[in-house]
Amino acid sequence: MKNILILAALCCYSVISHAQTQSQTQAQQQVEQQWREQEVRVPQAVQNVFRQEYPGVQEAEWSTRPEGAYHAQFAHQDTIYSVTFDVNGGLKEKNIVLDEQALPSHILVQTRKLYPQYTIISIEEGTDASRVYYKANLARRPQGNQPGAAENAVNSLSVYFDEKGNVMDEEHQ
Repeated sequence: MKNILILAALCCYSVISHAQTQSQTQAQQQVEQQWREQEVRVPQAVQNVFRQEYPGVQEAEWSTRPEGAYHAQFAHQDTIYSVTFDVNGGLKEKNIVLDEQALPSHILVQTRKLYPQYTIISIEEGTDASRVYYKANLARRPQGNQPGAAENAVNSLSVYFDEKGNVMDEEHQ
């Protein structure tokens, strides 16, 4: 009898726990759906500059930044772009995903020289108000048997280079 009561209690707990998890998942999905449905109202000045700079782009994913800027991600002429404008249409930042072949050779040489244990995953060229820079997204698998490391764990690193190939910053992930 005692075993039956314990089993019944476990079943009730399992049903309640499952219902709460389902409820939380549904609530999260509703919030995400509402967020996706919110239309970003891009100022006319930003729209005009965007159409002038990127004629023929029919679809762009727009979002706003906390500082009030407008950010667009899109593909144009087989290239992936990410651009940020201020409210008046001034370009704040532009990022372009590059093929390794499009990367200036001295940046590629410097990346391979400084990070030989890493593989290049992607490269971006960035432009802001004052400079051009390059971001190399790199990945490395752990060497040997490291305690606690998953067999297929990947160490990621983003390295920022200036136009001359000097490392400006690193972000370990």
